[in-house]
Amino acid sequence: MATQTIKIKANWQEGETATRIKAGSYEFFMDRPAKMGGSNLGPTPVQYLLACLPGCLASVGRMVAEEMGIALHSLVLTVEGDFDQDGHHGVEGVRNGFSAIRVGVKVAADASQVELERWLSLTHARCPVADNLENATQLSLTLDTQVKT
Repeated sequence: MATQTIKIKANWQEGETATRIKAGSYEFFMDRPAKMGGSNLGPTPVQYLLACLPGCLASVGRMVAEEMGIALHSLVLTVEGDFDQDGHHGVEGVRNGFSAIRVGVKVAADASQVELERWLSLTHARCPVADNLENATQLSLTLDTQVKT
């Protein structure tokens, strides 16, 4: 398969706290909790980032299990990340992102422990979200300024 470009559009307007995200035919909101000045219309961006990981691992995990001939009955992934908000709020010397992310995987399947360990290793290796979290990805921002007169 060839490389594809995936596009997401985000729209925030003056007077709002939430950002409307359009991804294909889906729309959702990112916001902050009310206690942080938001409207609590949706998870925060860092919560979405964490949520992407188990969603991707589950999807890839089902595909890998099928390829390996493993019958999965249930899969529960629990993700937690350590995030120091001081960096986000401009404190110098503090990282803005997660310093650590941990994933617990609870699986019920017709497979041996050795097979499940291989399944998890392959799932991890083939997960695009895990790859982007673990490896540097080129990121560029382009400014298109509209001056309000």
